[in-house]
Amino acid sequence: MFDLTLVRLRIEEAAEALQKEAVEGAQAAEDQEAAALSLAKRLIAVLRVVLEETKAAYPDHGWPVIVAALLVKSVATVRAAITVGAAGHAREMAVLVRSALESLINAAFIAKEDSELRAKRWAEYGVVIKAKVLKKLPELSAAGTAEQAEQSERIIAEAKRLERKYPNASFWASGLSKGSLRDLAVDVGLEWYYDTVYWSGSQATHGSAVSVESYVGLAADETPIYNIGLSTHHLRGEVAVCCDILVRTLELYGEVLKLDVDKFIFELKGEYRTAFGEEPVKPNPHGAAG
Repeated sequence: MFDLTLVRLRIEEAAEALQKEAVEGAQAAEDQEAAALSLAKRLIAVLRVVLEETKAAYPDHGWPVIVAALLVKSVATVRAAITVGAAGHAREMAVLVRSALESLINAAFIAKEDSELRAKRWAEYGVVIKAKVLKKLPELSAAGTAEQAEQSERIIAEAKRLERKYPNASFWASGLSKGSLRDLAVDVGLEWYYDTVYWSGSQATHGSAVSVESYVGLAADETPIYNIGLSTHHLRGEVAVCCDILVRTLELYGEVLKLDVDKFIFELKGEYRTAFGEEPVKPNPHGAAG
């Protein structure tokens, strides 16, 4: 049995150690990748300014609204990933980076061609998802008002009407001859990103044996050591991908809104080369928007 008094003291000590570790983790990240983290934060600032300065050109209807919304989500998620990495949680960055990349792939696919149809399918799939939730958790409707119950019934009925548009009920673009997110990535020239970034990020997201390896080590006597401390392992690579996604996001946003941002992007790519010693954006032979 635990000695409760001792346990309480140990918890207080652990809380102090965690606070100290957080300061040390942030300092380690800054010492290790100051230039890379600085560029990532600058790119986020650039995108914020571009968004603020182009308010008059914001799309207010049609497919550009959906593309812009997906791009904003991508930027916000990258910002979260950078915050996590800068705090010394590099191992956890892949989960967020994967999510940001998924938003970018969806946005690029919708923007490329047949944009009205693709955007409509994407938006209507939201009804299908809501219906799934209501079917799995009927208590949500039962606990609500009569008006909420009627709304739930309408959502389920609408989803039933939309079923034929989604042969694979688990993927929004299945009725567009696309079987998976990878198909979308290939279609918009982001295959490398899917295979290298998204797939590897899925290992951390789903808790595979591959991702768990970095959390468990072996002592000299071969007993397990559980690593719940902070880490800057792979920080540079994750930050590089974040910056890459941000540059692509700016490019696609510029194409959708017909903004002249080519010179600006050229300068940002130069800053990327300075920080990482290589070109930022992998070739995209298909183009982002049509």
